[in-house]
Amino acid sequence: AILGIRPRTLFGLPGIVFAPWIHGSFNHIFYNSIPLFVLFIFMMTLGSWTCLCATVTIILASGMLTWLFGRHATHIGASGLIMGYLGYVLAEYIFHKTAGSLVIGAVAVYYFGTSLLSILPTDEAIMVTNLFEILYSVFSSFLSLSASVLASSLSSCLENFAKTFLNSSNALC
Repeated sequence: AILGIRPRTLFGLPGIVFAPWIHGSFNHIFYNSIPLFVLFIFMMTLGSWTCLCATVTIILASGMLTWLFGRHATHIGASGLIMGYLGYVLAEYIFHKTAGSLVIGAVAVYYFGTSLLSILPTDEAIMVTNLFEILYSVFSSFLSLSASVLASSLSSCLENFAKTFLNSSNALC
């Protein structure tokens, strides 16, 4: 696969973007398609913008990390993106704890939980990409939570300031 990620080589840089879309065989495509489709639907329940941002950042961040730290092999396939989606969905449940995230997290763990075993060290090169996908997606979900908490805190702070300012200016009149 000429457009796969080849760690620490100039020719491996395009693979950061193209590797998730390249597969080695029909079976490789088939076995990646079902979990990718289901987890993509789960990601879409979080919102199309969240799904798009998560997809792009998971692909780029994990691709760069794989390029920097991956084994000397050509890394291809969507299994890393699948692991990124799985990590993001599970992190949404852990960090946000809504009823919807509980249901989606439980279904994801039930059907795709054994995929988490692919981050354990083996002789295969895919372990590195999957590990980076999981780590980055959990971190990304945490940042999403932190940003929403920060925005909410800032909003309530500004609202309280405005109420205080309006009440004090009314008292002056």
